[in-house]
Amino acid sequence: MHFCLLVISFPEWRPHFSFLDTPHANEMMALRWLHLIFGIIWIGLLYFFNLVLTPAMKKCDPKLRIKIYPELMPGAMGWFRSSALVTVIVGLRYFTMSSRMFLFMRCSFRRKEFSIVPGCV
Repeated sequence: MHFCLLVISFPEWRPHFSFLDTPHANEMMALRWLHLIFGIIWIGLLYFFNLVLTPAMKKCDPKLRIKIYPELMPGAMGWFRSSALVTVIVGLRYFTMSSRMFLFMRCSFRRKEFSIVPGCV
């Protein structure tokens, strides 16, 4: 009870949520998180297939393998392919956004110095 009152009394400890100042920054933050989450799923399934499933299937009876594979593999491979695709697409979108921003910053900096940089209009 006292701890709850203590937490409420300090505004820094209250949970808060706020967006960043520009939609561009919000999209980049969302893309970064999506890339991280789906990358973890992708690599986690890769390790599952290579380090857990393959040795376990070698120890199983061939008749049991025939029953396990049709149940396990379609769902697992669907997640594996989807997470790989989402990771790559989101990573490419994030890369193009960040490289465009870098190019814009470089060009605007060069314009201030009155120098000519190829590609800066």
